[in-house]
Amino acid sequence: MDGILRPPLTIAEARRFPTEKGFRSGIGIDYVWPGSPAAKLGIKPGDLLLQFSHNPITSVADFQKWLYLYGAETKAQLVLLRGDTEHLVTEMTLEARPAWAKPR
Repeated sequence: MDGILRPPLTIAEARRFPTEKGFRSGIGIDYVWPGSPAAKLGIKPGDLLLQFSHNPITSVADFQKWLYLYGAETKAQLVLLRGDTEHLVTEMTLEARPAWAKPR
């Protein structure tokens, strides 16, 4: 999946995780490229990505690893947290990064 960018979580963001559901880590979404696969799914800046196809996300590098291992044209399920309580679960088909969506 492409179209998102984010540095590590702040302490305040990490406190939002619903630990009673077993989520203890993830990555926050800082930017979503317009027209990207992430934008088409409705992912927004401020969302927290908690899981990638049942794999907990512990860092940006971890997320990139799962993207690489699954590869383009495969299906993946994403679990996100929006606000303090809204869980979003969405399934998508992974796409190769478009040339215009270079990392910032």
